Formats: sequence, C-alpha cells, structure tokens
Amino acid sequence: MRTACAVLLLIAPAILADKKDDDKAPKAREIDAAGLKVQGTVKGGLDKPAKATTKAELEKLLDKDSAETVGKKVDFKKEYVLVFAWAGSGQDKLAMKVETTKKGDEAVFSYKPGRTRDLRRHLKVYALPTKTTYKVSK
Repeated sequence: MRTACAVLLLIAPAILADKKDDDKAPKAREIDAAGLKVQGTVKGGLDKPAKATTKAELEKLLDKDSAETVGKKVDFKKEYVLVFAWAGSGQDKLAMKVETTKKGDEAVFSYKPGRTRDLRRHLKVYALPTKTTYKVSK
C-alpha cells in the first residue's frame, strides 16, 4: 500500500506538468471581427478562406488597423489565421467545431445561409494552431 502511494506521489507532478503545457498551447478560436475591414477584395470566400501564416500575409488581407488588432491576438509562431469574407443574407451563419481525428485536430466550418433577402457583407476571422487542419462542410 505504501509503495502504491509513493508511486502515485511521484507520478502526479508529471501528469500535472503535462496538463499545464497543454493549457499553454493555443486553441482554435474565433477572433471578434467587429470593426475590422478587409484590404480590397479577399479572394476565396466561404469555400476557400484566405489563410495568413505571417503578419505580412495578414496585412495583405486586412487593412492596416485591422491587421494590427488581429496581430496582437495571434502568435504566428504557433498559429495561423483564416479570413472568411462574403456577401449574403444578414442571417447567414458560419460556425466552427473542432474535431479530434487520428491525424490530429481538425476545425470544421459549417455555413448556414440566411432566409432574408437583405444583402450584407460578412467577415469572420479565426486563429488555429499550426498543426490543426481545416475543412469547410456544406
């Protein structure tokens, strides 16, 4: 019994240390796009979002102030940015769900078109860990 307790006491700190490292790892997340503006026309749209792996690439997608705002929230050494820009119904929705697969995490984006006929511009910005893949489901 004492041996089991001693082993547990030796293993517990190692388990907790691994958990702390996982807590520091970036998580896939949406970045608030309120007030952000695109730089000219973002190619891609809903089927193929624009991807930025460096701050310079981000500055080609978003205007100067928007790129600076997003750049402060992203660590490009550990993450990349996806920019979805499209025009559609004001009720259009784009949602992200992270699924764990055998190859690692995968962010799945699902689009739900709105039912109103009002034409609106939409902008969604996401930060994903570099090892996370993504796909857009229909």
